[in-house]
Amino acid sequence: MENDECQVDQVALAAFAHALLARHQRTRHAIVLALSEGVLATLLVLAERAGAEVCWTAADNAQDDGLRDFQVSPHPTSPAPSTEKTDEDQLRTRMRELARFMAR
Repeated sequence: MENDECQVDQVALAAFAHALLARHQRTRHAIVLALSEGVLATLLVLAERAGAEVCWTAADNAQDDGLRDFQVSPHPTSPAPSTEKTDEDQLRTRMRELARFMAR
């Protein structure tokens, strides 16, 4: 790395971003989603800047790894809060914010 620049393998970066996006899309675990959102949004911005093509329909094409996330609710009878934006919309919004911040 020199002057905050480095060479990246676009294919490897795209594969990594695709796998992380697929994992993010498969989970509904609130903690996993919260912790991974910033890392994933940053990765997607960097992949876009590097010219790596990331498939946003990753979960549809992803291989099932057999792992399942589960969440133990403190109030099992309470309905889950509804969200106005989809996870993808929120992630794309976060990605745009990061891209603007990184362009400064």
